[in-house]
Amino acid sequence: ARPRRPWLDMLPTMISLSDAGVMFRDQTASPSSGVLIGIRDRPDAQLQETVEIDLDDAGNIALFGASGTGKTSAVLSFAASISERAESDPVHLYAIDAAGGGLDPLLALPTVGAVAPMNDDELMRRVLRQLQSVVIERGVRFSAARANSLIAYRRATGNREPRVVLFIDGFSSFRQATEMLGTRESPMQMLSEIMQAGRAVGVHVVLTADRAGVLPSLLDASVQQQLVLRLASVNDYAY
Repeated sequence: ARPRRPWLDMLPTMISLSDAGVMFRDQTASPSSGVLIGIRDRPDAQLQETVEIDLDDAGNIALFGASGTGKTSAVLSFAASISERAESDPVHLYAIDAAGGGLDPLLALPTVGAVAPMNDDELMRRVLRQLQSVVIERGVRFSAARANSLIAYRRATGNREPRVVLFIDGFSSFRQATEMLGTRESPMQMLSEIMQAGRAVGVHVVLTADRAGVLPSLLDASVQQQLVLRLASVNDYAY
């Protein structure tokens, strides 16, 4: 008999989301309600599997990784995957690109309302004000329907209320450019309010950063799930 291989084959350097779902998802398991964003290798379990995120459970998500580890690609995959399901799970997407234009491909998706580059201060603020108003307006309606989540509201009313997701790529640059603007409608203040109250009304934030330490404590407390890629220093894993 052939000896048992200690390692599986290396993961492909590039794969489509549809192929990833066919090749690496457990076909015997119940259909997943999560958003497929990639695949991962677990050598300790001799397992290669899909990475899927259920936004109702995850709430707000932070993706950490050193430069060049694929954070922007993960955001693009996330947006493409959730947009593919928009017919059954309506979604509106927005983005703030503080990482140099890597999110421009999102503009081709019909689910995307705006992609605001950091040098367009007015558009960036409009995006944040729009999401802030959505959170406030939905809070009133969801409360009247006695619904504490988007799924509960849809069930209670029969309304296919769209999920709303804001992507922020390059949070370190976003923070550096905005945190000293101490007005009531400062970008950091609006983002904080969105992250604190948005999950319960189907509004989510997905942000990327080079390490966990760049998140201020108020925002860090509103991040329910972290995904960690390779970091620049072993000390960065301590957060």
